[in-house]
Formats: sequence, structure tokens, C-alpha cells
Amino acid sequence: MNHSLNDLARRLDADMVRVPEGAFDFGLTPRQKRSLARDAGAHPDMLHFHSDAARLATPAFWMDRYPVTRAQFVRFMQATDYRIPYNGWLVGWSDLADRWNVRDLRHALMPAVGVNSVDAEAYAAWAGKRLPTEVEWEKTARGCDGRLYPWGNQWRGNLSRGNRSLLAALPVGSLRHHRSPHGAAEMGGLVTEWVRRIFPARSKDGRAEDAPSHCLAGGSLLHVQPYSHLPTHRLAWHPEMRIYNAGFRCAADAPPGRVAEARWRVPRSNPIRLVTLARGGATASLVRLSAADHATVTMRVGWFPESLWVLDCPEADWGGFGGANAWPGQSERDWKIEWERQGSRHLSYRRARGGQSLDFDIWSDGPLVRYRVGVRGVQGTLREFCCKTFSPFFSSQERVTQCRWRNGRLVSAAQLPIDPAKAAAFYWSFDTLRDGVVVCRSFRRDAFVVFFGVPGCSAWGNGWPHCTHLGGDVQRVTSEKEGAILFHLGDERSLRDQIGKTRTLLGW
Repeated sequence: MNHSLNDLARRLDADMVRVPEGAFDFGLTPRQKRSLARDAGAHPDMLHFHSDAARLATPAFWMDRYPVTRAQFVRFMQATDYRIPYNGWLVGWSDLADRWNVRDLRHALMPAVGVNSVDAEAYAAWAGKRLPTEVEWEKTARGCDGRLYPWGNQWRGNLSRGNRSLLAALPVGSLRHHRSPHGAAEMGGLVTEWVRRIFPARSKDGRAEDAPSHCLAGGSLLHVQPYSHLPTHRLAWHPEMRIYNAGFRCAADAPPGRVAEARWRVPRSNPIRLVTLARGGATASLVRLSAADHATVTMRVGWFPESLWVLDCPEADWGGFGGANAWPGQSERDWKIEWERQGSRHLSYRRARGGQSLDFDIWSDGPLVRYRVGVRGVQGTLREFCCKTFSPFFSSQERVTQCRWRNGRLVSAAQLPIDPAKAAAFYWSFDTLRDGVVVCRSFRRDAFVVFFGVPGCSAWGNGWPHCTHLGGDVQRVTSEKEGAILFHLGDERSLRDQIGKTRTLLGW
């Protein structure tokens, strides 16, 4: 990183705003939650994990004016020789940070993304600061006049709707109307931000999550629902996970040095680019498969640029066989797999140990992927298979693309109540699926991914990397079982026809 960018990173670390002591209106009332959900065409449960209304007070504190930028984070890594903790998820830090170009001012000023709460805490300590609490973050964003958004009470609209690249980013300072009453910029506008949790997440039936000391506050460029950009918005799954739109900013009880506003001319930025379907040619519909050295297969489809699907097969351990989550934390003996590859459209493996065996076969036929598992001496269900979606067309942390059929039409999880026993904000679920399928519908409703189970199964997942499971007792594996994933372009009517043809082909 050159001297001028290093100097700018230093000035950004010194650019903080003072938030005075005193009380403010925290959270939302039940009536406000119902109204905001109705306006967005969503079920009121979609705002269950937004902070609840309270009148709270804080001492005075200081907050970074902007989210921590890539220039700042690279400066920290170079100064400390910081190494990113590795958590074993296939799409992680390298997939996000390898594309950073901090020699270019526009890229250097974009928020650091892909960081988890461990990274954010390490940076804050190095800078002589700390992460804000969720109360401090919300007070900074809303001020003390009871407003809903940093700029006022009315939603001003996002930059674009539709299939946004998961790499979508703008330099800090680009969203000029995102200034809070205290002068902080873009709170909940560019990236969701790590904060220290004060109030534990609670399910609708009142049970508290054991969990995490940190959560994400606010929305990002990739959130499409107005309520996701409220300062009350909370997301939580696991504080060590990484995701494409998670960043942070720091707070302090007193600034670590002389405070001065970092001034620069915001580089001219193009509007957020929308990714379009690649419809041409028969080869565009082909699904190409590749395997890792553990129980994970990636799928790429020509129709969907910048997209991949990651099938963990299985995700959790089965008997003595380590699933995808065993890598790399357990012994290589538990997770190492020798795959047999037959080109880019057929993969298989066999594992055997102590009277147990596990055989897995996956192949693609045009836009259809089929997989078969055979076990002996192993108990388990197909819920152990998890398909993670990373796609501008389908990835949604707001439950808007995950759908099921109801009364002859597709209904998204955002229009349905949440599981009353779950206290994880990203969680979604569908109870008994009569037809045994769960559908992911693209934002523009012109493309679909269908996950096939059997009639009577259920579906669930989370919206962090957008994962989908199918399972239930009806799918208990005793000898051999099949699953399938169908990629489809068209409308809902053509989708229904294709699902029927696929079920016939599968013998279901």
C-alpha cells in the first residue's frame, strides 16, 4: 500500500464523531413492527429479531464516522502480521479479500468485508478502540429524536433492486443522505456491522439463545427490504463465520488521539451493477461439478454468472466418517476423501471402516443434478446434506427467495411465520412439504432452483450463506437414498411442468 493511502488510512482511524450522554428511543414497538412488515409485504415475524422498544441511556462515547475500510484493515494486517483465523468454510476470507485492490483509491475506500467478530475485535484493540455495543450503535445511527432511519422516518429507497453482485461495494462517503444526527455516515447502508450484543436473541416462545457475544446490526447494499436498513435490524448466526456483506466500525470511551475529519474527494462510482442471466446456447444449462479433498462438491451453471452452489455431502459426521464440517479442524483421517472423477459432470467416493461403509455418487444431466448415497452400518438422515448458495440471483439473508407451494402459488419464507422455538435471526423453515420440494426463486422471478426430497419431508436452513436442508423422519436412510437439484429458467407455470417431469424421471 503506497504512502498516500497509508496516510489516508491513518486519518480515517482518527475520524470519529462524539455521541453525547443521555437517553434515546431504542428499538421498535410491536405496532411499528407490524406496520413496517405490512408495508413491505412481509410477515410481522420478519421483524421479530429487530430490537424491542425501550428508553435507554448511555454515557458519552465516540464512534468512527465510517465503516473500517480495506485500506485501514490492510494497514493493520501489515503492522501486526495478523493472520486470519481459518474456520473451514469453503467460501471464506480468501474468496472475499483476494479481490481487494488497495492500490486503487476507490477500492481502498470500500468497507472491509468478510471479517468476523474476532477480526473486528483484534483491529479495534490495535487501534486503541473497541467494538460498539448494539445500544451505542443504534443511538449513533438514530440520534435522540425517535426517528426510524438515520436520515428520518421515511424510507428513501435503495440504489437498485434485483440481481446484485455479491461483491457489490461503494467507497465510504458515497451515500450522502446516510448521515446520522450525530454525523456518522452510512450506518446500515453499505455493510452490516459487528457489534457487542447486550440483549440475547429470544425465540417467539421466550427462550434465549445461549449464544453469541456479538451480532450484526443494520443492513447492506445487498438487502432489498426497507426494514433491513433500520438501525434496529439484528442478524446473528455464529460470530466466527464470514460473509460477503459483514463489516464493522469502532467505538471508544475517549478518542485514542486527536480527532480530525478525514477529507477526500469521493471517487466517482458507478451505480451498483446488476448481474444478468446468460441464456444463450445449450451449454449454458450444463452443471459442472468439482470436488474438494473433503465431503464437498461445488456446482456451477452457465446460466448464472458469479454463482456457485456448494453441496456438503454429508455436512455433519456420519458414524465414523467426518462430514464437510470436520475439515480442517479434525484429523485428516476423519475428513480426507479420494474422489473418483469422470470429467466435469460425474463424481463419486467410497469410504469404509470397521464394518461401516458410505458410498456417494453425484452426476449432472443438463440442468439437473442427481446424487445417491448408500450406507451400511451407518444411521443418519438426508438432513445431513446441506446445499449452500452463493449467487446474485438467489442469495437472500431476508428469506425472500426461499419458497414453497401454497394454494397453487409460490410463497416466500418472508411471508410466513418463523419457527417459534428458534432464536437465530437467519433461520427459516418449512414444515411438511406435501410435494417434497423447496424452491428458490430469483429476485426477478425468472429463474428457479428446486431441491427435491420426498412427500412429507420438511425444509430448513439459514440465510447467512443461504443454505438449504431437506429431511425429517420420512427420509431416514437405511440402505440407499437419492436427492436431486434442478436449475430452471422460465415462469412458475413452466416450473410446475418441469417439476412434474423431474419427479417422474426420479420415480418419485
